[in-house]
Amino acid sequence: MPIDIDIEAPGDRKRALRAIAPEEASSHHSLLRRMFTAEVEFRRRLAHDDLGDDDWDPAWGEDDNYFENVYWCAWLLFLVGDPADVPAMWHAKYKVDFDLQCCFDIESMLGGGPIRTVAWLREQGMLEIADGLAQWCRDDCREQLARWSADRRHYFLGN
Repeated sequence: MPIDIDIEAPGDRKRALRAIAPEEASSHHSLLRRMFTAEVEFRRRLAHDDLGDDDWDPAWGEDDNYFENVYWCAWLLFLVGDPADVPAMWHAKYKVDFDLQCCFDIESMLGGGPIRTVAWLREQGMLEIADGLAQWCRDDCREQLARWSADRRHYFLGN
């Protein structure tokens, strides 16, 4: 079922994240990509004070109501497992702000499996990203990734 949201409104994005069952993440892949881009831009604007008082919609509440949207969206993209999502996640982790650099989990980038993901990145000529991920996980890390994903599920959904 399609989810209709105002992609620019962080509250709508949060409601959409709640509406996407993890088992159905793949059917919302395009929306998740757009939401991830919007979340990263939202965080960038907050970090660089590009989101001034005139731009802040009081209906959104405080920005801390939405700071985890980017992590939740990344986890759902992990479940999709498309290596093509990794460059945007890498950018979010290393090029946006200090909080994302510290708190954005590398595991989010490995939903397609470390070996497959690194191979795809190398084929695309994205050697910096491929080398970075290859150093992080030298084997397929299935058990570690399964534990991480289960932890994320419990954190975001409580089950």
